[in-house]
Amino acid sequence: METKNIDFDISTAKRIKRRRNRKKLSLRICKGFANIGEKPWKCLFVATTVLIMSVIWTYIDKALSLINIDIPLFPQVAGWITSALMAIIFFLPTFAMIMLLGTPRNARRIEDRLYMAFERNDLAINGCPILVSCEKIKGSKIFILDFYSMGIALRRWEELQNEIEDALNVCLVEPIQYRGNNRNRILLYCSHGVKPSERGDLIE
Repeated sequence: METKNIDFDISTAKRIKRRRNRKKLSLRICKGFANIGEKPWKCLFVATTVLIMSVIWTYIDKALSLINIDIPLFPQVAGWITSALMAIIFFLPTFAMIMLLGTPRNARRIEDRLYMAFERNDLAINGCPILVSCEKIKGSKIFILDFYSMGIALRRWEELQNEIEDALNVCLVEPIQYRGNNRNRILLYCSHGVKPSERGDLIE
């Protein structure tokens, strides 16, 4: 299938990257909360982060209470600074931990490899697909890669199946498919190695 060449400048590339990073951030945070819901023991990581930040805040609060400057509006300004510090110390590390819990193992490496499978025109609108999860099917060697497609149609994934298999060094054991009715999510059922037809017949 012939594709139209799409040219874009550096500013467009930066805009695409920012848009993709925003989508990745929202997916990681949502997946982090979902993982906590599915496996409540992961709350321990978040609770530990909050506990550490609480200890740090205790020392900072004591240090701020020792500052006594007789300047008009200083108490009000100090209150703003205290609120800002509280937001930085508590919320940012907590959300960072939640995002970490929502990040699949080796996500960056898998996304970088998948990038090589697509052509420039495929990535020109929204960038490379984002790995949402990587889950192994119990009792088998099959694992499922769940991608947010970033606007790349299922038909295009099917056309590039061989390139995707080579880039990820996997064998797709089932047809590439949507995740339920969500046409933005693409599922790859994978196993390591090559297809049976490429290995030849086994001698029983």
